[in-house]
Amino acid sequence: MRAQHVQQRLVKLEEVDQSKLLANFPLLEHQWQIVEGFKAQISQRSHERLLDPGLGLGDYVDALTAVAVVDELDPKEVLELFLDSRKTWVLQKLNACSGDDAGSVVSVFCDVLSVVQVTVGQVGELFLQALTDMPLFYKTILSTPPASQLFGGIPNPKEEVALWKLFRDNLESVMVIFEKVDISKACLAWLRECGGHIVGKVSGKRLIEAIVTGAELGSAEKLIRETMDSKEVLSGSLDWLKSVFGSEIELPWNRIRELVLDDDLNLWDEIFEEAFVERMKCIIDSRFEELAKAVNVAESVRAFSEITDEKINFQAYLNRPSTGGGVWFIEPNARKPGFIAGNKRHLKKATSKVV
Repeated sequence: MRAQHVQQRLVKLEEVDQSKLLANFPLLEHQWQIVEGFKAQISQRSHERLLDPGLGLGDYVDALTAVAVVDELDPKEVLELFLDSRKTWVLQKLNACSGDDAGSVVSVFCDVLSVVQVTVGQVGELFLQALTDMPLFYKTILSTPPASQLFGGIPNPKEEVALWKLFRDNLESVMVIFEKVDISKACLAWLRECGGHIVGKVSGKRLIEAIVTGAELGSAEKLIRETMDSKEVLSGSLDWLKSVFGSEIELPWNRIRELVLDDDLNLWDEIFEEAFVERMKCIIDSRFEELAKAVNVAESVRAFSEITDEKINFQAYLNRPSTGGGVWFIEPNARKPGFIAGNKRHLKKATSKVV
């Protein structure tokens, strides 16, 4: 701050020839370029840290705080930056999946679902005022030591202290705590966008297409639902949830969606349901196609008619209207052909003998 103050005072002196000033003090211009470069480096490193999935929440809040100060962002822009960085996590995981086998695809689905759940929980801890205590992001960015400690090593830091106070006042005026409804809207929009990427095309194909049997589809649904309900996935948010609700939390995702999303949103229905139903239809259609190629249905029916000596108008049977409820091809109270009718005659004979 002192470097900036000195540089600005010198270069703005009207009575001084700027070319001579910089010629006489080349270090002044050189050092100021270095100081200016610090801001860009801090911003860049902080953005890089936000893209690193192996860090703790404290590291991410430090990065957000640094970017907010250096790039002069307001809380809405900080939240957007945080959510965008997590969307990048999701896209990186999806793009890294080859989609060659069902196992790897299901594993990626569970991974990105975990990212979604953890992100929503961390948004709550960072930005949502659930109690009287200030949210973590605001607490971090607004808590600094007194100016006297910051400039204690500088002789007569009166001007620095005044500039720092002005900076702090401006910062506090910008850092307005979010309304809950705004956080909910931002998170829901982000979640749905990520959901579209998860079940959408990745490198020209949908990852879910690697699941080729009904058994694999059922196994995938089971694993995804277990991930949704996992306490371990949201272990990092358990202390925060306990501080909010005052007790241990058994189903953390239910509490997080209640707090942050303000919605009883079901992640399976929101992201996976439609895609899995469509995939099951495709699997069933493909199996019927394979069956049609392997079995000549018309010939099989004709052969059955010859063996049983019954005349079946198969096409008329298929074309008849659905009546009577139940499965469309079953009509209650209808006379059954073939061996069932034969069994009925035998039953009448047996009954007459008993009588």
